[in-house]
Amino acid sequence: MKHRLMKIVVGAFTCVMMGVSLFQTAAQEDVAAATKRYAKKSAVVQEIKIPLSVKVDKEAILRNDIVDYALQFVGNPYVYGGTSLTNGTDCSGFTMGVYKKFSISLSRTSRSQAYDGKSIKRSELQKGDLVFYGSGSYISHVAMYIGNGKIVHASNPSSGIKVSPMNYRTPCRYVSILS
Repeated sequence: MKHRLMKIVVGAFTCVMMGVSLFQTAAQEDVAAATKRYAKKSAVVQEIKIPLSVKVDKEAILRNDIVDYALQFVGNPYVYGGTSLTNGTDCSGFTMGVYKKFSISLSRTSRSQAYDGKSIKRSELQKGDLVFYGSGSYISHVAMYIGNGKIVHASNPSSGIKVSPMNYRTPCRYVSILS
């Protein structure tokens, strides 16, 4: 019984494969015949090449890379005056250290960083832009916008580097370092 079943399976497979092969051959012959017919009717047959090109937005890639790099430090400690992304940093040390990885220099304090780039409107925020918090004209905290209304920042000694909603406090300034 097993031997007979095996013959049936092999026979069916062979028929299917022959059918595929015949179909492929017929399709190739149809294309060849059509090409010959067209060539007879047309004096000139031209080959048209259409380049496939992709527009690369280098700034968008850089912004994503910066945010991805920053997010890998979530959970690391906050240390006032610190600049180590792994052993402890404060808010401005965090943004400074992340941008440093991409050969972009920022000032050391959040108050200074607020003037390192171009001031932008909230509606113009993009990944990697800086969001500042404070009272009036006094800047006391900086965070990095990561998209979808969220920021990553070195928050405080009890929570360290974390992701928060951008409006956990009222932002007072937005700055683009890359624009």
